[in-house]
Amino acid sequence: SQAISNGSTMRCRWRDGEWHDAEVVESRTQPGTDTVEVYVHYKGFNRRLDEWVLFDRIDMDSVKEPPAAVAKAAVTANAKSSAANEKGKLKDANGCAAEGNIGDDDKEKQKDVPDGGENGGDG
Repeated sequence: SQAISNGSTMRCRWRDGEWHDAEVVESRTQPGTDTVEVYVHYKGFNRRLDEWVLFDRIDMDSVKEPPAAVAKAAVTANAKSSAANEKGKLKDANGCAAEGNIGDDDKEKQKDVPDGGENGGDG
């Protein structure tokens, strides 16, 4: 089985089939299997486009492991973040995971998405 540390950088094939620089945010084993997948952030892309990928989309020859201290800090930070999120500390009033402000580019993308009106669509 393969493994990549949190904080590692590599080339990863995105949904468009092109290779992009990415960083490992987290990794997990799919339940009931020994299949490992990694959550990657594509550098220069909005974090909303981060995704879970299997090793077949990673250029293993391009993997650069982080210094040990950075990898350990990433694991610790992810564990704390996950624990806080499970307790609801990182959720907004609607129970959604809290996110940063929406930039102008994202607002353009959301113009076609109905917002349910002032009262959440209740009338």
